[in-house]
Amino acid sequence: MALVLQMLGAITLVVLLFIVGVVLSVKGKASQLRRMAMAMGGPIPPIRVHLTPVAEAPWRDKRMIRRWREEALALGLEPVGEFRVEPARGTHIALFIDHGRNAYVEFTEHTIAGVGAGVGRSEEDGRLVTIGNSRLNHETESPPWRLRIWMPEVTIAQMLARLDETPPESAPRPLDRGNAPGRLEEEYHRVIRWRYEEGKQKVPSLEQLERLSKFAGVPIDPETEAYLRGRAQDG
Repeated sequence: MALVLQMLGAITLVVLLFIVGVVLSVKGKASQLRRMAMAMGGPIPPIRVHLTPVAEAPWRDKRMIRRWREEALALGLEPVGEFRVEPARGTHIALFIDHGRNAYVEFTEHTIAGVGAGVGRSEEDGRLVTIGNSRLNHETESPPWRLRIWMPEVTIAQMLARLDETPPESAPRPLDRGNAPGRLEEEYHRVIRWRYEEGKQKVPSLEQLERLSKFAGVPIDPETEAYLRGRAQDG
């Protein structure tokens, strides 16, 4: 799920540019803003995402996905399945498990940011190690309990070898076909919530969000809106 965070980060700053004035002054940008907001699941990154199983994801870069899938199977990884990431429209994930390392391997394709592969390992003390090979390093900040390593355009085997060079600080949390999708959802929520609470994710006021949502024609994700309203009441 680290790759979803990176890919949403690729368009978040662009969306925010509209918030600070472009939205109200350049009507011709409405269709572009709508496309970005739909790809992100709303005008800001959703507080949660949900993996919905699909028989076969509508991959655009079929060649790269096929190449990674063949490598994953050759490495003996167990396929979990393909998933649609909601509410981020046009984002899909193929998920595999490396049982020997208690790690997952994911291939992600995003409508705007493109494709990337990554590996991840969760540990009992809450530490999270993620390694990604996307061409662009979209993310800028991570919580102190997450070690994020960027290895642009390397193979899955190279990322797993790097994971081996990063020993766990506590026991890796077991993974299986049943809990792997939920683990990715959990990891996304932990990181994005940290960003919101620590001020790393820039958030306009609810009034601005409503104006932006209306302009783009894309509703605010209900879970995210409820979370932001709860924070506003507490603060």
